[in-house]
Amino acid sequence: MYILMGLLGVWGCGGDQIDVDWDDSGGPSYPSFEADADGDVDADADGDASFSITWGADNVVAAVVNGDLYGYFFGLAETGAGTTGWYGEDCLSADSICHEVIDTTTLACASGVDEVWASNATLHCGVEYDTSWAFWGGADWDTLMAAGGDDASYFGG
Repeated sequence: MYILMGLLGVWGCGGDQIDVDWDDSGGPSYPSFEADADGDVDADADGDASFSITWGADNVVAAVVNGDLYGYFFGLAETGAGTTGWYGEDCLSADSICHEVIDTTTLACASGVDEVWASNATLHCGVEYDTSWAFWGGADWDTLMAAGGDDASYFGG
């Protein structure tokens, strides 16, 4: 009996857990997932997802509503400044920084390139009108899902 309790103790530790309520019959009652706009019961981006970037006084917020549970990458590029703009967060080259978002990601404002940190800090604060943005999703996160800002065509959108 102690071995079984020990195994249950190890099995129950760590990782994400789903809250389970008990129904009137004494059995578990798991949370339900409501259908999204395309009528299925997953939380995918079947045309009902919406993407946005919001510039605050001291941050940049990326948000996805009704998105894929696996999340997205998003990139930012200072296209309005031409060749002098910051493109190090555009997610297009192998050495650029990509930011991850599942629901909402808030990026703090970096004061220099050395402070830019994936999914944490950006150099794009204060340059909202010169910045283009894009979200990628799909199986390999290489499908352009949405693009906007100064010049969405920079990302192929």
